[in-house]
Amino acid sequence: MNRRIPGAAGSHHARPGAGNFHSLGKGYSPPARVLRAMPARCLVGTSGFDYRDWVGNFYPAKMEKKEWLAYYARFLPMTEINVTYYSLPARGAVDAWVRKTAGREFEFEVKAPRGVTHDHLPKGEVEEAMVVWSHFDENVLGPLRAAGRLGGVLLQLSPAIDTKDEEVVKRFFARLRETGSKDYLVCEYRRRGWFAPRAGTEKWMRDLDVGFCLVDGPGAPDHRSVTASHSYIRMHGRNEDIWFSREKEDDDRRINRYDYLYSKEELEPWAARAREILDEGVDLRIAFNNHARAKAVRNAHETMEMLGIPHEAPPVKVVEQAVLGEFGS
Repeated sequence: MNRRIPGAAGSHHARPGAGNFHSLGKGYSPPARVLRAMPARCLVGTSGFDYRDWVGNFYPAKMEKKEWLAYYARFLPMTEINVTYYSLPARGAVDAWVRKTAGREFEFEVKAPRGVTHDHLPKGEVEEAMVVWSHFDENVLGPLRAAGRLGGVLLQLSPAIDTKDEEVVKRFFARLRETGSKDYLVCEYRRRGWFAPRAGTEKWMRDLDVGFCLVDGPGAPDHRSVTASHSYIRMHGRNEDIWFSREKEDDDRRINRYDYLYSKEELEPWAARAREILDEGVDLRIAFNNHARAKAVRNAHETMEMLGIPHEAPPVKVVEQAVLGEFGS
């Protein structure tokens, strides 16, 4: 089953039957998919690619760091960029991302700056957040968009933003659409209240074509709603015992809380959900954030295998999941 279709990475389409786009975002019109049915696209990758602990596990031992991204792009069609949350990269760095993925169907999913999601929006400062966004768009999104390399834009909201702040969140996304943005926007909520059935929330997200980020990880509520022409799944791993703690047992060999390898049995329910999303005509991105020692690369490959997505199998050397006390016994 080939879910991946030809076409420029980063081309944006809207979900059939999408709501009244003009009701909240003035000047925002439905993208092309509303007018004609198109096959859905599924891209699977990892949250980041720049990890030293991948050397020897995925990247060849003698490969220079500057060659990592081009090598990564041989095997996976997307990566999630998280550095933009902390600071905006230099234009030269963005241009290098484009150059190193030239000749391949590849896209970057980009996380919004914390100035938007953690500084201004928790204070209700929508216009101030828009100023930060304009710099983000000019320096990162714009160059990637122009090169056909922009995928989804992920807004991981601060845990301080609760459902009582919904009007602020809605107003910000409406402002983005008023600027004419047709980017794939994805919202990752961090408070449990957002995951309860909320018909009003899902309505405005549909109206503005904003994806509800689906999450697998410790403490993540089970939420499967699709609210846009695109859907996004983030896979963080299931290290329940160390996820919320800074302490580990002395005999615990996991290097951090993301050091987790999903079993195929754990992946299959998500593969089944992915098939359902694709069958609805909704584009899908899946980002594995269990990045320690390249375990995310292996799980991304296994997921593409389950979904029948043709690709070159990555040469990953991964130690099977460790348990406490297992080593030295």
